[in-house]
Amino acid sequence: NRNVDLLIEKRVDLPGSAAFDLRAEIFNALNYVQFAGPGTSITSADFGRVFLRQVNQPRQIQFGARLAF
Repeated sequence: NRNVDLLIEKRVDLPGSAAFDLRAEIFNALNYVQFAGPGTSITSADFGRVFLRQVNQPRQIQFGARLAF
């Protein structure tokens, strides 16, 4: 498993005691693809066949913001 997940966060202080938080979460940041292995059931018609099926999730990015006061 070679997934690299990243979290980038920035806090901006506002006047008074308020703050604004920005955040970005990146899952599978390098977009490394892992393909399924060959069929291993000897009774299956697909035994030994390799399909180009991705078994992990592609890159996903999630943004968030929060105002704290």
